[in-house]
Amino acid sequence: MKKIIIYFLLIASSAFVIAQNKTTSNADCNVKEMRKEGVKVLSPFYYSSSKATEIEYRDTSYSKEIMVPMFKGESYRLIFNGKKLPAGVEINIYDRDNSHANRKAVFSHSSSSSELIVYEPEVSKKYFINYRIPAGSNLQSSCIVFVIGYQLTFVK
Repeated sequence: MKKIIIYFLLIASSAFVIAQNKTTSNADCNVKEMRKEGVKVLSPFYYSSSKATEIEYRDTSYSKEIMVPMFKGESYRLIFNGKKLPAGVEINIYDRDNSHANRKAVFSHSSSSSELIVYEPEVSKKYFINYRIPAGSNLQSSCIVFVIGYQLTFVK
């Protein structure tokens, strides 16, 4: 019985420590507010979805990539809210995933703390958003919030 209680206390304390680390690492990153700022810029496009990506700095640079499928014949607006990011994080949008050697960048931007980044693709298809995070072991973790909106082109 004592072993069960000890195991229970260890598990509960571990869960508490993990929860504390999660909240403190993103203390400066208010995802809801950042999403609202991005949605305000969407007009006349309709809000479709959003994705918050946590940026953790390491001793070496690395990339995080997400796929964004788009329906052909529709117009889209992509908003990146990286106001909480330190300079140096690159946002690249590619036509293919990172397993293709001949993929092409259709959009590229280096992070700046004072602006929302807006991109409207000319062609609707599957895109791959790549966040390039530079090395920086002394920098605090942060996040970037990606918002996508659509506009129905066949409705007048």
